[in-house]
Amino acid sequence: MLFFLAIFVLGCLTAFLFSHYNVIVAAMATYLFSMIVFPPQVKIFLFSPATILSYFLFVSSLYYGFGRGAFYKEENKKILYVILIYLLVYILLLPLGIDMTISEQIPAFKLFVLGIFPYVFFLSLIKNSIQVERILKYIVIVSLFVFAYGIYSYLTNQNLYLMLVSIVYSSISGLEKMLEESRGGLEGRLSGTIGNPIFYAGMLLILFFQILALYINVSPKKRFWRYTILVSLLALFMNMFFTGSRGSLVALLLGFGVFCLKWWSKTRLAIAFTIVITSFIVGLNFPIFGKYQVYVDSIIYFWDDSKTDGEIKGSSVAMRLDQLDGLADVVGVKGAFFGLGTGWVRKYISENGIHPVLLGFESIFFSGVTQYGIIGFFLLYILLFIAMLHLTWHFYRQSKIKFNQFWLVSCYIFSYIIYAFMTGAFFWEFFLGGYVILLKYFLCKEKEKVLLVNLLKLKKMVLEEKEKNK
Repeated sequence: MLFFLAIFVLGCLTAFLFSHYNVIVAAMATYLFSMIVFPPQVKIFLFSPATILSYFLFVSSLYYGFGRGAFYKEENKKILYVILIYLLVYILLLPLGIDMTISEQIPAFKLFVLGIFPYVFFLSLIKNSIQVERILKYIVIVSLFVFAYGIYSYLTNQNLYLMLVSIVYSSISGLEKMLEESRGGLEGRLSGTIGNPIFYAGMLLILFFQILALYINVSPKKRFWRYTILVSLLALFMNMFFTGSRGSLVALLLGFGVFCLKWWSKTRLAIAFTIVITSFIVGLNFPIFGKYQVYVDSIIYFWDDSKTDGEIKGSSVAMRLDQLDGLADVVGVKGAFFGLGTGWVRKYISENGIHPVLLGFESIFFSGVTQYGIIGFFLLYILLFIAMLHLTWHFYRQSKIKFNQFWLVSCYIFSYIIYAFMTGAFFWEFFLGGYVILLKYFLCKEKEKVLLVNLLKLKKMVLEEKEKNK
């Protein structure tokens, strides 16, 4: 445990130094550091590092949010309303699960609340875009080490860090199987610092848009940071590729591709489109991707396992149709509307292992309907996605964020929806928190630009007035 405690302390100290000794910025940066570096099995004094920080940030957000009136600022209130309404719906659904008591559902609800409040803290206390950028820049530096380690682990086909976790905590199962699994040319599947390739890929997807947001807002004059961010994004993509998670890759490529339609110039789009189409046509006739050709084909034809010669099994249409029948059998008529209860999926897998038809309930639809029913799934997920998009659109219509910023947040949501439906709602709280970070960053950025313009106008008026009085 001392090894992991040392890493945690190192994260706290480096975050504090990187934040220019700002406790608020350092606390949030350390929380994100803990999410990226430590798998959930790691415990320090009986709690995971992220949970320790969650308790601290939970109390701090309530004290400062109400005490300093940060919750009452217009932009903060609107984001906070979405979070609170979602929590209220979550609470109202707890007694409606037919297969679990409220006391059995409380642990899952508690974890969710602890996962959300760090971002409420962030929302209420971050004052300007510089503070957000310090957090994101710190995460870029941390990510470079994590991604470099991921590539090293794949090339050596061993994950010493996770092996140490499994020795100390005896809780990471299936690690050897993942290291040995061959998938369309992949020699093992990369699980990074998290312990599960699918979970790790979900975290990478969320990080991609956070890092991209920083890149598009960093001045071209700051070449060091722009090149560092580009290297980080490239290493991120390599890590995601080596996870063997097709759902995350499809989500990232589609989301980033749609964003580029509005971000890039027509010339860049034409060049990129030509390269993609040419590669696609050539790839249909020649194995240009070498031993990874089958894996690449499985990404392009993600819905059809027949294109991969049976080497890669996954989310085909036929498989999903079979799972729909399995879902109906699990939920039954009584649980169709409000499900079996929060945390039911985790409880089932811990007691019985993988389900014979639904496997690991690897889709937000299967896990959502199982636990919350059709009505609960619509309220907790579909309406939430709509509310997030609507709020982002509202800020754009109010000229509080630019169109490119609105488009990036929308593509972020769009990408995660694809990932969640294809794979599962993993790192759910991290996804919601990423949404808050992006919005807060863009709102602060544009507000500062408006203030600067007004200040320059005022300065100009003062100078003109002085000239008149001479």
